Amino acid sequence: MAQPTKEQIENVISGQMEELMKKVPANSGVSAAFYCPSRPYVKKYYNYGRANDRADMSEHTIICIGSTTKVFTGSLIAYLHILDKVGPLDGTLVRKPLPELKSETITLLQLATHTSGMPENSPGDQGVPLFKDEPPTPALKEWWSNPSNYDKTAGQWVYSNIAFVTLGYSVVAIADNGAFSPGYSKYLRDWITTQTNPPMAHTWTTVPDDIPPELIATGHVENGDTRRIQNGSDIKSTAADLHAWVKTNLDAMNGPTTPFLQALHNATSVHLRDLKHPNGKDTGFDMGLAWQISNRNADEPTVISKDGGVGRGGSSSWVGLVPQSEHHNWPEMGLAMCLNSFGFNPGYHGRAALLEVAKLF
Repeated sequence: MAQPTKEQIENVISGQMEELMKKVPANSGVSAAFYCPSRPYVKKYYNYGRANDRADMSEHTIICIGSTTKVFTGSLIAYLHILDKVGPLDGTLVRKPLPELKSETITLLQLATHTSGMPENSPGDQGVPLFKDEPPTPALKEWWSNPSNYDKTAGQWVYSNIAFVTLGYSVVAIADNGAFSPGYSKYLRDWITTQTNPPMAHTWTTVPDDIPPELIATGHVENGDTRRIQNGSDIKSTAADLHAWVKTNLDAMNGPTTPFLQALHNATSVHLRDLKHPNGKDTGFDMGLAWQISNRNADEPTVISKDGGVGRGGSSSWVGLVPQSEHHNWPEMGLAMCLNSFGFNPGYHGRAALLEVAKLF
């Protein structure tokens, strides 16, 4: 079978980004980052629209990545296990690092796979203190202390932001031997962003004050309002840095050679199968540590992905990975997308781009 040309692959990715741009608010933009180690000559970055009133969107534009943050938290807890700072995730109760949580059953693995029984959110935005390197609020500790807040759907798949806030505080408590200082941002930097290849030099929980304003996206929401990036509640990053994240995670799948790569490999591996919603409906995917693993269709490649959106910053993101296949000629590849608008679904177009590229082979 003839191999696809560089232009054919690039046209697929460009076409999906152009379709997305038809849906988003005026003056917003998207930056997509493509990585395919067997096709290094294919263009890496696809930029459309505006970052703000000073600059076009680029791979260096900083956005809020929203819930894509969860795969970084999942990788951090996997790294703590590799470093022998915590035991097997499915056998470690959350109340061990966080005694304020009064559950006798919830494990770290359940937090990392949306099966803890915790609801989507708790009262207030409890993630903001975590990403500002502050201890859990009294309100969060009080919420943790009442198992009736989170014991109704344990074992079933319920998407939960507060579970990942709890997991983030578990990471910090384990790393700091029970303290909450210096905080999440240190471990993100020391154990993740400085160890990727290349390092993720523009990925933080708090954007430094000296970053030029033209590099910081203005966010947009569906009603036409604009938003400034606000620190707290999630990670801030760029398409260039997420390209490094894609590359390093794919490297980790191919025989991890360091503890860090072993942690990433563990995070993207299947931990739970046959997951059901509370109504009994199949989720349609398996779970890694925060990663959703879509592998049910033998005629399509496995796609390991995570999406994120944050109204506070008017931003959305998506990261998708296609591992090597033993039975098909699909290439190993990945795509990351940064969008400075909220309320849209970049993952629909990202996944479609990867599946369309796969069909070319």
